[in-house]
Amino acid sequence: MADNPARCFYADTNAIIALVKTGPGRQLLEQLGDRNELRIPKAVQREATRRRETEAARWVRDHKRFVMPTTQDVAALAFSLASHHERLFTTSPSAADPELVAAAVLHRDRQPTPTILSDDTGVQAVCLEENVPYATVRAFQHIFGI
Repeated sequence: MADNPARCFYADTNAIIALVKTGPGRQLLEQLGDRNELRIPKAVQREATRRRETEAARWVRDHKRFVMPTTQDVAALAFSLASHHERLFTTSPSAADPELVAAAVLHRDRQPTPTILSDDTGVQAVCLEENVPYATVRAFQHIFGI
């Protein structure tokens, strides 16, 4: 695994679902994860694996090494972001979106700056407000030619 990756993506559940449906998308996620360029917040893992028999749930279970633990700082910021941006985030108490954005906010000064991978317009709006880069699944596929 690369210690100093050239880029870093934090994926949401729906991005994983969309990408593991295709061979090239699944392979790209695995390659990026193996190079430490893909990270999955713990809340995204929980959300994805709740759907026990989906391809995405199986993929996430098989790739636990890509999962980031939830630190106290991430949990506290996720709670704050969920409160501050409640209209933009999914309202489910187990929703992973606030933790996804919180992890990126806390790590945005690292090199490389994490980019959130999400098609959720609420997540994208919070990213804009919090100065966190994001990419849609389509843009991600275009960047990597898949």
